[in-house]
Amino acid sequence: MTRFTLLSALCAVALYAAPITFEPLSITSDPLGEDDLSAPYASDIYTQADLERANAANLYDFLSRYSALSVMPAYGNPFSQKLDMHGFGIDSGYQNIVITLDGRRLSNIDMTAPLLAAISPQMIECIEIIKGAGIVAGGDGATAGAIHIRTKRAAANEVRLAGGPYDTLQGGFNVGGEGEGYRYGVTLDSSSFGGTRTIDDKGERDVQGITNAAFNLALNPTKALQLGLLAQLSRADVHYGGPMSLGEYRRDPAQAGSGYGYGAAPTHQRFKDDHLGVDMRYDLGADWALTARYGVEKKESEYVTYQSVSTYDYRSYSAALVYEDDTLGASFGGDGFEGLRESRGNETAKNNASLFAQARYRFDRHSLRAGYRLEQVDYRFENAAQKLDDTHTLWGAELGYNYRIDAPSSLFISLARAYQSPDVDRFFTADFATGTVAFNGFIDPMSVTTATLGYQYIDPSVRFKASLYYSSLEDEIYYYADPAWIASRNTNIDRSHKMGGDLFGGWIPQEWLRLSLSYQYVRAIIDEEVQNGERFSDKELPGVSNHSVKASIDLSLLEALTLGVAQIYRSESYSADDFANTQKQKQEAYRSTDLSLQYAGPNYRLFARINNLFNQKNALWIHDDALYPVNFTTTASAGVAIQF
Repeated sequence: MTRFTLLSALCAVALYAAPITFEPLSITSDPLGEDDLSAPYASDIYTQADLERANAANLYDFLSRYSALSVMPAYGNPFSQKLDMHGFGIDSGYQNIVITLDGRRLSNIDMTAPLLAAISPQMIECIEIIKGAGIVAGGDGATAGAIHIRTKRAAANEVRLAGGPYDTLQGGFNVGGEGEGYRYGVTLDSSSFGGTRTIDDKGERDVQGITNAAFNLALNPTKALQLGLLAQLSRADVHYGGPMSLGEYRRDPAQAGSGYGYGAAPTHQRFKDDHLGVDMRYDLGADWALTARYGVEKKESEYVTYQSVSTYDYRSYSAALVYEDDTLGASFGGDGFEGLRESRGNETAKNNASLFAQARYRFDRHSLRAGYRLEQVDYRFENAAQKLDDTHTLWGAELGYNYRIDAPSSLFISLARAYQSPDVDRFFTADFATGTVAFNGFIDPMSVTTATLGYQYIDPSVRFKASLYYSSLEDEIYYYADPAWIASRNTNIDRSHKMGGDLFGGWIPQEWLRLSLSYQYVRAIIDEEVQNGERFSDKELPGVSNHSVKASIDLSLLEALTLGVAQIYRSESYSADDFANTQKQKQEAYRSTDLSLQYAGPNYRLFARINNLFNQKNALWIHDDALYPVNFTTTASAGVAIQF
């Protein structure tokens, strides 16, 4: 039986289902009490039900298939993937999105991408994606927007086990409970994968494994006081291959490849991450509340291949006074982040400290919002030979207006001035001739002004959102890759701009059928920039696809059987290093068709998924004949989750 015949047979089964509907969703990360219909900014919200229906292997998998984000493994590393939104480029777009977990920033002070693989989908309550806004609450780096992830404080009791080809194995459990004045949840999740690609001449494969554990506790010692505790740890061990030429990729993307300028040796990395955080909310009465949060995080990244170990010590804190009623909302406070990295005898620190204020006023069908943030960023670098420091004072602001046309629809317009300070790796440049790292000097922060116009319509059978945006940038941060490998360095694009639109449509024509379509169009243009005699003005920013489409169909088959089909498409773009737009090879279009099947019994779930059903080849292009194959073959898994 072919795949098409199997799909047709499943769709021909008699259809039954409990009704599913759309409704406005509360944006829990917004202290001023907005939902996605009344908010004066663009947002996408995914609930626990969305995550369960997707049966995603990990958080990257879910975001790749369903969100407006572009998602790609970083140079072949599946546990450290790169994200892009609104055209900041697949290479460094993730640094333009603030990501929080229960209010804690997941930022790194260097170019390491946030380890979202450490967040098990089973522990997530909701994911809120804010587009073109978020600088007042999110701070440094919210130039494209923000992603806020909230975890469950009382997870259901469940045990899970799944497996599949390529030695795929996943397992885990949740244990939770609640009583008078308390709620708790414990999550353990572990997965391993035997690899789809050979990474050296000995036949070793890109083996990978990760284990995550989390403990949540919420206490209500009094009616007015809420206390929270989150403890989380992750252990990852991953092997991944180097780049290959286009010819090698065409012949067999599963081969090791010859390295092409980077060395053919595969990379072996071990990673540890431990976090402990506490939070508090105290209701002062008369619609006032005080919130506070503090967290400590310890990380260790060991590149076994290069005998390199980096340790990280992070501290984060925040406090705010919040007022909220139906007419007026306000939030005043401050937050901070202190980061220290020790590596190869060097100490590098980046510390952020901020004050912010924002307010919202509603009358009749109108809602107005304004906010301001002032942030100081301090850098310090020290080794046996030198001690360097630098300081920047940055500011951001937001204005927004929402007009409620009628009960299910609204219009909004927003204006945001945001900023991004450089990560500490931007101050250094690798000398490929000597194998050393040199200090290339402190570089400037980036500033971005974004205007967004949007329309939203939500009723029980339709969720529709559309927005247009234009962003003007000064000093966009990037890595100039000199074709001769002599003058390569981190620096700034003098001026650039981005413009585009986001479209999302969800439709429930029948109670057993749910359809969704997400489309993004973006143009990212370099207006003014010259490096080492190369003129990049009027060129397209590399690594930005002009068109991205994600579509899904969910069919309720029989009474408890659900079939999901998801299609991803991203158009071609210039390779990540091709700022001159002159290289012979382009980043090819990305395509993947995924299937999921779930049967929900009275106290169990059976699930199966097929990723890249039609075995389509995909890769990340860095420059000519240097590409990393990703999601280039069909993979599958099936499993069971039992509630107790």
